[in-house]
Amino acid sequence: MNPGRVRKFAEGIGILSKNDLIDADLLTRYGLLARKLIAYAPVAQEINDLRSLLNRLDVLERNLRSELNRQEKIGKTMVFHRLEQQSIARNVKRLKTEIKTFKDAIRQCVKLSPSLHQCFELLCTIPGVGAKTAWIMTVILGSRSFRSAPEVASFLGLNPIEKRSGKSQYRRPRLSKSGSRHYRQQLYFPAIVATRKNPDIQALYERLLAADKTKMCALGAAMRKLVHICYGVVKNQTPYQAQTIPS
Repeated sequence: MNPGRVRKFAEGIGILSKNDLIDADLLTRYGLLARKLIAYAPVAQEINDLRSLLNRLDVLERNLRSELNRQEKIGKTMVFHRLEQQSIARNVKRLKTEIKTFKDAIRQCVKLSPSLHQCFELLCTIPGVGAKTAWIMTVILGSRSFRSAPEVASFLGLNPIEKRSGKSQYRRPRLSKSGSRHYRQQLYFPAIVATRKNPDIQALYERLLAADKTKMCALGAAMRKLVHICYGVVKNQTPYQAQTIPS
């Protein structure tokens, strides 16, 4: 369970102190009241290795984008010293080499594990899911034992929440955004591609737009639908099959 939620639960019932005895009693109360708790299970080493490689790859790609932006400014908005230009060029070359090395290592990591390789191949059958998105979803789905597709969407903060009391609506329904922001960012562009390439997600997206929903609302639903499809493909161990006939 998220420790922050347990701490909020303690404040809600008026427990502000903290020591071992209080924590033991508090966790017992929370465990008796909470529903749908998932028993802890250690994450497989192959999943940890893949996650570590992906995290480093993400850092390298962000650094490369920063250096390419600096390189683009040369001679446009400011004057760069010759040594600085050379340093940026060397850094860009080094980062590209490092990125290629890590991508090769990720492919090797997936290839050497039968379970990861099978999961990766199934995810790549989904229109809108490329190699990197398949790697990310492999890590997400392998990090814990999810029992349903909505659980995965909730874990990523893609479940809708509303603020309503009687006939009063305080705000429009929106995504909870309670999960990892990094994973949501990684799913944003694949969802955009899926609204054009994936018949099921395209139909959902167009239906929401026709119902006067905003584009961001429809895109959030597309991200959630993409996660549901990824979970279904991996759970059933069958390649993707469209449920909607393309228009």
